[in-house]
Parts: sequence; structure tokens; C-alpha cells
Amino acid sequence: MPPTALPLATSVHHEDPHTGLGVHLSPFARVGLAAFTIHECGYLPGGIHSRMERGRHRTDWNFPGVRSPYWRLYYNHASGSFVRFSQRDISLDPDHIVIIPEDTLFDCVGEAGISHLWLHFSPLHHPVPPFSGPVPIPMTAGLLAALADLVAAHGAPGHRASLQRLYHSAAALIHASFARLPVPLARAYPEPLGSIIAQIDRNPGGDLANPRLAHSAGMSVETFSRWFKAHTGATPAAYVTRSRVRAAARLLVLSERTVDEIAAETGFPNRYYLSRVFAAHMGCGPATYRRRHVQVRV
Repeated sequence: MPPTALPLATSVHHEDPHTGLGVHLSPFARVGLAAFTIHECGYLPGGIHSRMERGRHRTDWNFPGVRSPYWRLYYNHASGSFVRFSQRDISLDPDHIVIIPEDTLFDCVGEAGISHLWLHFSPLHHPVPPFSGPVPIPMTAGLLAALADLVAAHGAPGHRASLQRLYHSAAALIHASFARLPVPLARAYPEPLGSIIAQIDRNPGGDLANPRLAHSAGMSVETFSRWFKAHTGATPAAYVTRSRVRAAARLLVLSERTVDEIAAETGFPNRYYLSRVFAAHMGCGPATYRRRHVQVRV
């Protein structure tokens, strides 16, 4: 005798993901620093660095005027190198991991041959960094374990599963480091303003004129402009321009798009206007900026 068929469900039960016993972390994801895009992960053991650099006609780790459109994480297993920021030297040593936000002007100073680990990454939604300058993070047992796992992942055979391990090991180190940051990750904006800022940062090439943004906020243009500047310290137009320059800088370094294509994608009317605004904000034109970052990789 065939088994009796079970009746089809007439409704779908959507289970609440919150137990009511834990801490709700969903709002934290909205600040844009809960997930990261990892652009590059590198590790050069001591001694090998020197030989590799010699092959590229460099015998040191001296790169003045580094200014990246992405964040950096540095760790050295031995002392001897440092990054210089605003006339202050931040040591790269076994006792600290150093996090450097995007758009930070600093110098790399040191000799080749020291074991060196680096990560280049960006928050998924590219918010304006909530702090400026390199931040040293004191070493903990958890960070040491994450570092050891990442170094081991670099030594694994090069196949797809190894790349997966490398990616997740790198992400684990970033998250473990951010968990120890001594400064808050997000500025305290009212929720409606946070949505407006996310709209700007996620779509810099869109229609971000004051009337459109004011309409999204449910305010008049005059009220919106005063409200925006009171909380951010910048006018909406200045914030939009800065966001577009940052987006253009990322595309210059992380893609092969032409300057014309980047101008169109980031909301500039043409390459000439982009070049003029970019130089005013970044201290050099787009072509020079791209060329400098091709030379400085670690």
C-alpha cells in the first residue's frame, strides 16, 4: 500500500532571526564597515624580501608620499621599519599591527629583508574613514593566531581551495584587528542622514544634486543644506565632490578604465573637469596618481 502523501503547506512561516537573548548587530552593518573587499594579500619572509627587491633594483623599503584609495594593514615580524605620518614615526614591529585608512598621506621607511605582511582592502560601501592617520593595534593572543594562520595560508599550494583559505584567513585578520581598534568605527549621524550618506557613497555617479538629496530627506533645500553641514561639517556639494574624487581614485588604481570612463562613472561631466578637481583634492592629476600607485605595491 503506497504511503499517504503529506498535505502541502498552505502558508510559509518566516522565522525571526533574533532570539531576544542576544545583542542585535544588524544595525552595525549599515555603517559600511561590517564587510570588506580585499584587494591584495602579501607576505615576504625575512631575507627573501631583500633578494626580490634587488631584482627590482631596490634595496630598501623607502616610499615617500604614499596615498592610497584603499586601506592598508601592515605587520612585521621584526623591528627596523616604520611608517611616518605627520612628522610622527609609527613602528612596524612584532608587538603591533598597523591599520592605515585610505587617503592617508604617509612615508614607508625601512630596509628590505625584514619579514613583512600586508593587506590592501576597502570597506564594502566605502564610507569616509572615521579617523585619520595610522593606528597601531597592540598584539594579542588572538591576533597572533590569526597572523600565523594567514602566513600558513600563504605557504599552501596554489589551487582554488588555497585561495579560498587565503581570502578567509585575511578577512579573519582584518576583523580581529578592527575588533581591537581603540576608536569608534562610525560617526554618530542621525539615521536619516546615515541613509543619505550611504546613498552618496554607494552611487557617486548618480544624481546627487541638492534638490534630489533634500527630497530624499523630506526637507527643503535650504533646511537640508543647514542640517547636513551641522552634522558633517561640510556642505552637501562638498561632500559629494569628495566622495566622487575618492571613487575616481579607487578606479584609477584598482581598474584599467580610462580617465574618460572613470569621469563618466563617478559623476564628472568630462575628463578635464575630473582632472582639475582631482588635482585640487589629491595634489596631482589622475595619470600621475595612477602611475605612483603602480610603483608602490606593499
